[in-house]
Amino acid sequence: MATTKNAVYQVDNGTDFDTIYFETKASLVKTNSSSDVETQLADILSQMAVRPIITTSARTYYVNASTGNDNNDGLTAGTAFKTIGKAVGVLPQIINHAIMISVAAGDYVEDVYLNGKVGNGNISIIGAGKTITKVRYIEGNQCTIQLYIKSLATTTNVDTMRFFRCNYVIIEDATNIASLASSAFVIFIASHGILKNSSINYAYVVAQAIDMSNVLVANNTGSGNTYNIMANASTVYKSGTQPSATTAEFLSNGGEVR
Repeated sequence: MATTKNAVYQVDNGTDFDTIYFETKASLVKTNSSSDVETQLADILSQMAVRPIITTSARTYYVNASTGNDNNDGLTAGTAFKTIGKAVGVLPQIINHAIMISVAAGDYVEDVYLNGKVGNGNISIIGAGKTITKVRYIEGNQCTIQLYIKSLATTTNVDTMRFFRCNYVIIEDATNIASLASSAFVIFIASHGILKNSSINYAYVVAQAIDMSNVLVANNTGSGNTYNIMANASTVYKSGTQPSATTAEFLSNGGEVR
């Protein structure tokens, strides 16, 4: 980094005033953390890499908890990211193409957030299999594009997936690892969604729909659940097999099951 002026003084020499500049290098100035200013500025600039605001083509990103590195580009299996969050983080807000995040088998101890994604495209997060690809929690918030979650297991013992004001969410071939004795496997809030071909066990609620949500539950299995469906001011459609539960349906505030 170039030398910078950091102080200017004028000194009376008896006739007029001399202007004196005091200069230093950023690399010589230390911060409270004992790191020099030049290093800290470089770190900040590296974290401010420009991210595009809109997709320009369909793309697949690869994630591997064992061999990946979040400093990679994620564009091949050999240069995979380490975390799902990193793959989501490189995406622009406007998605006009098909984006797939291919997740290798492994334990991903992370919360994944898909927030404010808009456009004409879609985002798919696809695991290697619901018994071998595990993630803690998934949430979508105000996404107008299609979100597709497939072949993953959730590991938290609190509500494992939540979607707020999302236009279209598909969850397929999913399951839960931990017992959800007082929680839901998936909650849709003012959203449209599908839960299908999944196995949900020992959940307080398999699928909960709130605030004008429209949800389809189709061809799911599982046992030990307290409620299969909760519909609060929402409509839930059933098709095919349903997980067993102590109470199949709980309706409130005009909620209905068809």
